Formats: sequence, structure tokens, C-alpha cells
Amino acid sequence: MSNTEWEGTPLCGAPGGSNPPAPAMDKYYTYVLLSLKDHHFYIGQTNNLDDRIKRHNEGRVKATRNRRPLKLVYYLLQNSRSEAVRYERFLKSLNGNHKFKEIIGYK
Repeated sequence: MSNTEWEGTPLCGAPGGSNPPAPAMDKYYTYVLLSLKDHHFYIGQTNNLDDRIKRHNEGRVKATRNRRPLKLVYYLLQNSRSEAVRYERFLKSLNGNHKFKEIIGYK
């Protein structure tokens, strides 16, 4: 899978960052959060990005409960859940690789 197949919206590097987009009922997001506690990434997918980030930061997501606070550093709007899951798996396969940080625009 080439990098040109995926064009996302990096939010990293902008102090204060951008607010997540409004929910898209028939769209899904693949997203990357950065733990400000341990500086590790969390990669996931959802159809309501704003609510999902809120749940992560409130400690209602077991996988990130002890890694709060979390900051959204990247998201990509997809046309279906299957596309979002596929891209999530792609990013997870690169996590820890310099290519992953290049794709999400993290320096």
C-alpha cells in the first residue's frame, strides 16, 4: 500500500491544535491520539470523533485510561467503517516506524 493512497489531516505541531470535525453520520474516522503522559500513540476508528476523544480523556476507554491526557494529532475521514478499519490496521502496522510519524505529520 503506497502512501499516496492515504491523504489525512495532520494536526500535529499547531499549538492548541484544531477542534475535531462535527460528527458525520455515515462517515468514519481513523484517528491517532498522542498520550501527553507517556508520549505513545493510540490509533483507532469511530463515526463520532468528538465524542470518542471526549470518552478517551474522561477515562471511559480502557486502553487509554491510564495514559491521559490525550491529544488528537491526526485523523482521516473515510467513506465506510471497513475503510476506516483497513486504514487503522495499516497505521498500526507502521507504528514505531519513522514512516508512521511522517504520514501523520509528527516531528
